[in-house]
Amino acid sequence: MSEAQKKIRLDINATKDKGRRQELRKERNKLLSEIHKQLAKEELAHIEELTEEIEKCKNDSTRMFKAIRALKSTKPKKKLIVEGEKGIAISEQQAEIVSKHFQKIFHQDDQEEIPYIQPQYMKHLFTAKEVQEAAKTLGNNKSTGCDDLKAELIKCSPIIVFQEIADILNHMARTGEHPTEIKQGILVLKQF
Repeated sequence: MSEAQKKIRLDINATKDKGRRQELRKERNKLLSEIHKQLAKEELAHIEELTEEIEKCKNDSTRMFKAIRALKSTKPKKKLIVEGEKGIAISEQQAEIVSKHFQKIFHQDDQEEIPYIQPQYMKHLFTAKEVQEAAKTLGNNKSTGCDDLKAELIKCSPIIVFQEIADILNHMARTGEHPTEIKQGILVLKQF
């Protein structure tokens, strides 16, 4: 049912005819309603099963508390499944499929190389104040880099941290040497 409603949603977005679009919306709403009813039935069946377990365990307090704990606990998220060319992949295979996908997107053989810029002394060096202003634009709740520092922590750092970052940037501009971590990226799979 879920796949059918997704197909209808795409058809709604693709069609120009208002009458047809309205029919498709009604059809999709019916499907969504059926999906929600089915999910509600499954949830109710689960709760009834746990309630019966509690009723059976009235004399045994340990089992009763386990059943109540199970009733109150939230369901764990389903594992992320990536569908690739060879079917469904899990864990290490997922990472490989996602890596290949992004390599195809971002790595192109016919792309021009970025010209090499000779290291040189800058007339206007990076300042701690500039780095601090740039840090304020970092988004919250983003994944960390290889240093495991969150953006929120960097934003609230004392001026000495921004001065150290400015010194690293100035050293990179002057010598052309850079920490290897600056060019590293970490790919994080996110579940929806």
